[in-house]
Amino acid sequence: SFGVDMEDGETLYLYVETENTASVRVEKEDEMDEISLTDLWEYEWELNQGQTMTLRVRYGYEDEYWRAGLYRIFVRGTNAVKAEYRRKGMYDWASMGSGTSLPTGDYWYESGSYTDFRITGLENETIVNLGAALLETRLRLTDGWYEEECYGTGQRTYSFTAPKDGQYRLGVGCAYAGPEHPVSVDYKDGDGNVIESYMAVYDEENDSWSIPAYNSKLSSGQTVKVTVRYDNGEDDYCCYSVYARLYAYETLTTSSACSGSAIAGETVEIRFTPEESGIYQFTINNTTPYEEDRDGWILASITTGEDYGDEAYAEPGDSGSMSVELQANRTYSIYINGGDGDSGYHAFSYEISASKTDEIEEV
Repeated sequence: SFGVDMEDGETLYLYVETENTASVRVEKEDEMDEISLTDLWEYEWELNQGQTMTLRVRYGYEDEYWRAGLYRIFVRGTNAVKAEYRRKGMYDWASMGSGTSLPTGDYWYESGSYTDFRITGLENETIVNLGAALLETRLRLTDGWYEEECYGTGQRTYSFTAPKDGQYRLGVGCAYAGPEHPVSVDYKDGDGNVIESYMAVYDEENDSWSIPAYNSKLSSGQTVKVTVRYDNGEDDYCCYSVYARLYAYETLTTSSACSGSAIAGETVEIRFTPEESGIYQFTINNTTPYEEDRDGWILASITTGEDYGDEAYAEPGDSGSMSVELQANRTYSIYINGGDGDSGYHAFSYEISASKTDEIEEV
């Protein structure tokens, strides 16, 4: 332990426990303005020769949820400036060099991330501003549908990294685009090489767009990128959603129940093939442990393929049921999710059983 004398006369005592040799550095943090990364375009400053300014560019706070983004920040001046930056957790300033347009390296910003900048004017009456280029947005299983509204012409890229081995589906749902301005999608590997490309197809009769999804087995840590390209012309826009899903598969019979657990964002697809035609009841027990201030409800659903189905909802420790009429020797799928695409997803565990009954249960 050791003490550090502060400017106000107080002494700050630090205690460090380590089995190896360690160095400790204490320095006074400069007072600086703090600006949100998403609002950089609103600000500019004037510097004269030899004048230095410091500011912190912040990407939300740790107790907030901001979707992670890969950003490149630029320091620009009407005349040459010298710039340095220091990210959260760094002690030393890294030089960006001197010039009129100076970029940082690409960096993934998450909630609570920030970068400090120290900018020095090299000439009088230099107007300085900062800008940020969003290169990629991170997709997570837990996020559900991520909606975007885009104007003009451009493209946006979304990066997804598989949290575990499994069967994944990544896709784009187009809610609106001008009939003359369809969006297109490239599915790429982690290095940016195109795997599959599709153009949205417009169904005039139903006034809807469709875009094929990318389905593939992924290994834990494997990355897939989705690039959406749009050309809306001068007066139009497009609206679409991007999603990533993980699927696990189980088989159910009337003589054998099945159970399991899933991570947040994982869909369990349970396949059921009845030996006889008739009405079948499915009982779903939510075996997720109850935790205060944490969602644990599950939603199960089945569709017969004839515009009819049923669904069941259950909180942790509770059960739900659904009844449908099924045809013999035809395979049906029951889907169980923890949460939904609108409010996000959470981990869950379940048990499900099936039995033939005489009538459809009304809830």
